[in-house]
Amino acid sequence: MEKMRWLQDASKQKWLVGAGILLMALIGLSVFFPKTKEESVDVKKQEAEVKEETKAYEEALCARVEEIVNCISGVGQSHVSVTLDSGIEYVYAVEQRTDTDTTNQSNDVTSERASSEQKLILVDDQNGGKTALLRTTKLPKVRGVVVVCDGGADPFVAANVTEAVKTALGIYSSQVCVVERTDSTVKKGVTQP
Repeated sequence: MEKMRWLQDASKQKWLVGAGILLMALIGLSVFFPKTKEESVDVKKQEAEVKEETKAYEEALCARVEEIVNCISGVGQSHVSVTLDSGIEYVYAVEQRTDTDTTNQSNDVTSERASSEQKLILVDDQNGGKTALLRTTKLPKVRGVVVVCDGGADPFVAANVTEAVKTALGIYSSQVCVVERTDSTVKKGVTQP
């Protein structure tokens, strides 16, 4: 009974309501607070690794295409640039749980409510911590390729280069540009003025 009298006091009710509102506001605002330094460092580290791996993949594609192009008759010296659509994407294994509740109401009316939940599958890593299980890696699509070569002005050479590049990378010929190398471009590793 004494507890009820305490709640009947108007100033104490206001204080209690104010404390409740403050608590709910703090819980709501916690979403906007930055992650801990450790979590943000891990995210930045992962982003840097993805950028580095994407750059390595792009450079490997350039080297592969340049090697193919240099084998084509009439090409001469060449330089290849490959542009990718995005970075490497990692797809992690998830455990999915789906619940469906069916309720029979009066007059032969039924209602269904479905909910699903996804959770990453975690495995032990080499450092004794937990890491998400990688299901697959999606390599980025090639947006376009530029081939600059000595024989780029010859339509026969340009057609052969375009055909080889589009076949090697599985892209359309409209995504390949072959142009002639000029005297002001790189010659034997030295840039000419």
